[in-house]
Amino acid sequence: MEKDILEIFYNEIIPESSFGKVEAFFTFNIGFNTLIEQQKITENNIKVPHTLIPTLIIKDKDKFNKLLIEYTIKAIEFYGNVIYDTEYDKNSPGYKSEYLKSIISLLWSNATSEDFANPCEYIQKRINFFSKEDILFEDLSVETSIGNIKYEIKKDEIFNETPYYIQFEINGNPMPVVRYGISSDKAYIYAIQNLTKLTRDKKLNRAMYKVNDGLDVKSEYTDNIEHPENLIGITPSTLISATLAISLFKRNGINHIEIVPYLPERWNAKEIAYYRSSKRQTNSEEYLTLQHNKHLEIQRNLTDKFLRTFRRIEYHFEGIEITSYPFVNSENMTMEIGDNLKSNNPLLLELYNSLNKEYKM
Repeated sequence: MEKDILEIFYNEIIPESSFGKVEAFFTFNIGFNTLIEQQKITENNIKVPHTLIPTLIIKDKDKFNKLLIEYTIKAIEFYGNVIYDTEYDKNSPGYKSEYLKSIISLLWSNATSEDFANPCEYIQKRINFFSKEDILFEDLSVETSIGNIKYEIKKDEIFNETPYYIQFEINGNPMPVVRYGISSDKAYIYAIQNLTKLTRDKKLNRAMYKVNDGLDVKSEYTDNIEHPENLIGITPSTLISATLAISLFKRNGINHIEIVPYLPERWNAKEIAYYRSSKRQTNSEEYLTLQHNKHLEIQRNLTDKFLRTFRRIEYHFEGIEITSYPFVNSENMTMEIGDNLKSNNPLLLELYNSLNKEYKM
């Protein structure tokens, strides 16, 4: 299998990715340039507007190969032998090759531009993400003023950003899940989102709005990034899930959190799809502009709300500090969690402490 993994990556994925079209069961709109030990392997052949094509920089090919093999084998063990619908016959001659190609291709869909520049560190991080046992996340149940909180660590699908997600429930009402990974005593949060559209208990919804206590909404609006009026509009359930997740990380000795706001391949994949679709339209340029503008607005709103959730947490907690903003010192937002936190919001402090202190089942 090791030989197959490397042959598929170097002989199929690398050349196909230079055109933004990797074929494995179906088309993956994944595109990157490749530089191996200072030698350019592929040129950028992706002539699609509004794409930012990263470059995979392999500095140590032997180390990279070993890590890629290790990751692929662990991914097979974790996700199982079938990751697609049963319409694909896993006993067919080409299934194994397409399956390996899919796993390796999807690895790059969750990489930041910095990850492409440091692929050995990135692949090691993704390997570490599989190790749930590294963190003592016992499932537990605690009582709070807004109800009984339960949580569970669940395996995610290979198409999503991380191998695991945290599912919180309050009085049986599902809260937004937190897609995360753990590596080298750091927590990486890629998304906080509802799995399905749902209606929560009205009493719980009213109680959750107490997270707005302590937020000064009457202050004059300014463009200052720290101004509290810029923090209005965060969904209470999202803020609660983020607070509970941070509490769990701190409870298990993790003080450093990286919030990952942008994955270039996921952005590019949609822009490439719009571009190809535009070629079948009567007014292709108008169609492409319309689709790009919609995509840009949706992505901007999602990213802005995602980041403002953590700025809002910093605003409410004394002892939580954002130490880096995206695209200032690095691509990610970084947050440090201190000890003995204080808060201007009693409910958020209660929820944080509920999972962070000693408890009885």
